[in-house]
Amino acid sequence: MDEFTSQKPFSERGSRLSGGDRADPRVLATSDVFGEALAEQGSRMADLRVVGVGEGIHPVVDRFAEKCPDRYLCLDLQSDRAKQQVADMARAGSIVFLVVGHSRAVAETWPFLRDEVCRKRLNIKLVAACSGISAPEDHASPEVVEDMALMRVLPRMKVIVPADATETRRVLNWALETHAHAYIRLSTLPVRGVTRAMDHFEPGRAIVLNPGWDVALMACGPLVSLALDTAEELELDQVSARVLNFSTIKPIDRAAVVETSIDTRRMITLEEHQITGGLGSAVAEIIAREGCGGRICMMGLYDECLAHLSTKDLPRHYGLTVGRLVEIAKELIAAVP
Repeated sequence: MDEFTSQKPFSERGSRLSGGDRADPRVLATSDVFGEALAEQGSRMADLRVVGVGEGIHPVVDRFAEKCPDRYLCLDLQSDRAKQQVADMARAGSIVFLVVGHSRAVAETWPFLRDEVCRKRLNIKLVAACSGISAPEDHASPEVVEDMALMRVLPRMKVIVPADATETRRVLNWALETHAHAYIRLSTLPVRGVTRAMDHFEPGRAIVLNPGWDVALMACGPLVSLALDTAEELELDQVSARVLNFSTIKPIDRAAVVETSIDTRRMITLEEHQITGGLGSAVAEIIAREGCGGRICMMGLYDECLAHLSTKDLPRHYGLTVGRLVEIAKELIAAVP
């Protein structure tokens, strides 16, 4: 299956939050939920191993390390011996989760992922404990904003960004059941539930959370909640906004992109990442490849280092607010007849 493969017709995979089975109303951080679920699974699965790399990994590893101390290691992957140790775990049949924190740790694992994990198809999952720019006001910004580009280029590497607590647990279950390498991007920012219990996670499958025909908001991770808030605000002005949750950046849902481009002709992608190599790039590649037209506005970092601002000011600086997104949506509608 290549990056552009989708398993089912997009029109058959719609979801709608106004339907009967509503989303989990709790406000939770995906990093906390993943760590809790990982520890629960560790109590049941003797072949599960967790390796911590660098700083900023505590939301994910603490509970597992406490419950399963004999199956948790903290290693420096700059060491050839440590790399060999991790690879040997996978070859012996273990399911290995490498958990990293800051952006340097993500980049430092890249050669190991390319040379060992991808080429030899080892069952190793890389998990970013805190990514993007979203964080509670009392936390420093994670500053992990180039990681999806690094991971998308690796052969057969799946790139996954769960939107909420419910989807995070689904992603972990998939990762435990599937012999494949993957990158799972988590956030420390608590967000409300946006996916429903009746939905299910499948790589390469986007879900429509709100129907619409005037403009489309395509988002991943904590920004899916922002996209829904923007759609609600646009509805007050009689603007119909389609909201899509792209929890998988690779493989991307080709059918979802093509149909949405044809239906709305106006798209906004939202990501806490460099525009180059992230969700916006993936969507633009499909539009160009398929020739389905439409105009796309990519919201994220434009070829720049993260601004030296407080965490609470970063979303406004990058236009990742309801007010600015409403303005952009209206501008797109005016520009594209």
